[in-house]
Amino acid sequence: MSVVILGSGQLAKMLAEAGNEIGISSTFVVQHGVSADPVAGLGKVRRHDSDDEARECMASLPDVAAVTVETENTASSLLSLLSESYPVRPNTACVVACQNREHERQLLDHLDIPTAPHTVAREFNELSSAVEKIGFPLVLKTLSEGYDGKGQWVVDSAEEWESFDQSTLTLPLLVEKKIDFIREISLIGVRTPAGEIRFYPPAENIHIGGILIASFAPAANFSDKILQQAEANLTKLMEHLDYQGVMAMECFQTADGLLVNELAPRVHNSGHWTMDSDVTSQFENHMRAITGQELGPTQTQKHTLMLNILGEIPATLTAAPEPFSLYDYRKSARPGRKVGHLNLQYSDSKSLLSALQSLAKVWPNELVETLITQIKD
Repeated sequence: MSVVILGSGQLAKMLAEAGNEIGISSTFVVQHGVSADPVAGLGKVRRHDSDDEARECMASLPDVAAVTVETENTASSLLSLLSESYPVRPNTACVVACQNREHERQLLDHLDIPTAPHTVAREFNELSSAVEKIGFPLVLKTLSEGYDGKGQWVVDSAEEWESFDQSTLTLPLLVEKKIDFIREISLIGVRTPAGEIRFYPPAENIHIGGILIASFAPAANFSDKILQQAEANLTKLMEHLDYQGVMAMECFQTADGLLVNELAPRVHNSGHWTMDSDVTSQFENHMRAITGQELGPTQTQKHTLMLNILGEIPATLTAAPEPFSLYDYRKSARPGRKVGHLNLQYSDSKSLLSALQSLAKVWPNELVETLITQIKD
């Protein structure tokens, strides 16, 4: 049994590795010029310059159980074309709904799933009225392509808006109320073609500069009421879309409940902790789901911390200090780029603090020191 993965980055790498463990082989269909270093040795890489070429690449592949994506920015035209001959999971509509922030908000509004107040400005002459409608503080977001804080501008006051250089903006824009939230939570669910749904425990996420830096799972002090709201919302989304595979829902937790901030029709960075717990990893369950197999367990009482490594992996971490596990994405170094992550299982705050203090000795950086300070407090 084989799966075609559209992409060749770290998510494709971890999907393929998980698939190999359960007898599912992977082929990577990638545009010319895109690095396939992360997936080297994990399966054949087929190159293409057009949608038709991609379909031709797949024509000779035997026993393709499913086609899946590692990014929501996969061309909808390619997904639609491939879906004529292969089961594309998640389906094209699911991926398209998450490619564009306006479409995503329209979907959430249609399903009565709470989000931050928002509107869209398509022209500069609409921008002032949109800003006035939402009020300050607010966030301006490009409708597509923005990730890890890119394509976003925060405006905290009318005075700041008056001096804002609007020439830096790319229209159309989502104009959204900036939310004063308690913390950010992500919930990851998985659904099979038969409609079985399972959820992982929610993770608490820490961002710096719009980039996810750390996830703690399960999130501490997460009430049953809030958990039920989160699972009900994600169930509603997956059933409405006839979703198949893993889906992530990032939320702001406020005093009044959860506001959905972003959806991801794929395995997600905040779920990397599942690779070092007593659950079936998000990667394996995605491969199980899209090929119609029984899902593995998703619930745990064990605590896991995931730490992203940005830019490059320091030489001091090539052998991660115990009890951390290191995952190297085999990507070239670049400032701000996610090139790997560390996972740590811990029993309580004392053991977590001790492990982070040991890590700080071989990997001194602001993030680790910040986490140490927060735990001490």
